[in-house]
Amino acid sequence: MANTHGVVNTTHCSCWDNDALNYAAIAVTDIDNGTFVALGDLQKTENVIDEYTFTVTPDANGTSTIKYIVDTPIVGNTLEQQLYNDPRHFYNIAGEAMSVKQLQTGNCIEINAEAMATGATPVDQPTYKTASIGAAGKLQMVAGDAGAFRYLGSVNRAIGQEVVPHYVFQLMA
Repeated sequence: MANTHGVVNTTHCSCWDNDALNYAAIAVTDIDNGTFVALGDLQKTENVIDEYTFTVTPDANGTSTIKYIVDTPIVGNTLEQQLYNDPRHFYNIAGEAMSVKQLQTGNCIEINAEAMATGATPVDQPTYKTASIGAAGKLQMVAGDAGAFRYLGSVNRAIGQEVVPHYVFQLMA
């Protein structure tokens, strides 16, 4: 299994210590960590809530008013995760529960290059200072001040047995 999946760090977000901003969700397709999603309905049977788990779909082009991001799962939930112990090996499987975080204005997220649209990272677009959500629900750098996310810089994080650069973005609107 390749280590090509997104990794998200939300320790500088309101959801870090506010459970009301943390959601359980299920999607009908596989969704990578770091993908922005739109919340759908709760799981229900004949309008009776079965559980507080929302149906989600990728937030194509960031059209949702509220921003929700799929968080990286805690390593160790499955035997495979325990063997690899590297979150870049994992994504959220269709029909399985995933963790979704609600972002608020001013929150800062850290994501690796794999959590962004291909060819649209700060390294690929070094003169761009903002990012927006693209068609697949992934952040992508955009020209000018058009993006809802301001690029603040990068940090290095130890993941697995190597140091991986993460890009830091602040939600502005």
